[in-house]
Amino acid sequence: MNTPTETVCFNRHGEKRFVRSVNENTYVVYGKSNYFRVGEDFFDFEGGPFISIGMSSSILDIDGERKVKSIKPLECKDQGYAECLIEVS
Repeated sequence: MNTPTETVCFNRHGEKRFVRSVNENTYVVYGKSNYFRVGEDFFDFEGGPFISIGMSSSILDIDGERKVKSIKPLECKDQGYAECLIEVS
């Protein structure tokens, strides 16, 4: 059984974005963000990162030469924070 791990990447303002593994191909990305933009094929935190389907997962410090396969915004319990679920392949 895999133990969930968490890594940190930073937006362009130096604020932390946390990347927590759910399993080998699924991750939750979250962090402080007063607003975010979402579309059919992207999720954009305030200050980044901009995550889109087909992009390399390396921007999120996820190991391997994998691409983002799907993105789903999640309802965040904490006001002023945003999170999304991504799948890579």
